[in-house]
Parts: sequence; structure tokens; C-alpha cells
Amino acid sequence: MEILFFCLNLMKQKLKKNICNLDDYAILSEVEDLSARQQGHIGDTLEYACQFWARHLLWMPGTGSHVEEVQKAVDQFSTTCLPY
Repeated sequence: MEILFFCLNLMKQKLKKNICNLDDYAILSEVEDLSARQQGHIGDTLEYACQFWARHLLWMPGTGSHVEEVQKAVDQFSTTCLPY
């Protein structure tokens, strides 16, 4: 459960529009330093959180005292951080 909350909190803190500070209408295949930008602005920890938070959610037991806390955290993340 702690890893799920860590992932959600990290994404809430770090994710933002145009996280790599690319020029408007940039073509990714033409950005020479894209890998360096990704590593510098995203990094391994945030990349892990973005890729695997849902997997950690799926591994959560469906019953127990933690369910309400998990539902609240996921709801808060999805309503404040995910684009519509």
C-alpha cells in the first residue's frame, strides 16, 4: 500500500504539462536531446510511478480498513492530475 501512495503523491507533485520543456509543436524525432531531457525532468523514479501505480492498485486487497483511504487517494489524483 505504501508504494501505491508514494507513486500517487510523487505524480501529483512532479507531473506537469510539457514536463520536458519542449518547444510548441516539437516533433519528438527531431528533438536532439530528448533522452537527456527525459532523464533530467522525469527520471527513473517518476517514470516507475507513472508506469506501475495502477499495477500496485490492482495488487491491493479489495477489502479491509485501507479501502476507503485508497479510494480517496485515487479519486483525488484522478480529479486533480489527469487531463480531461
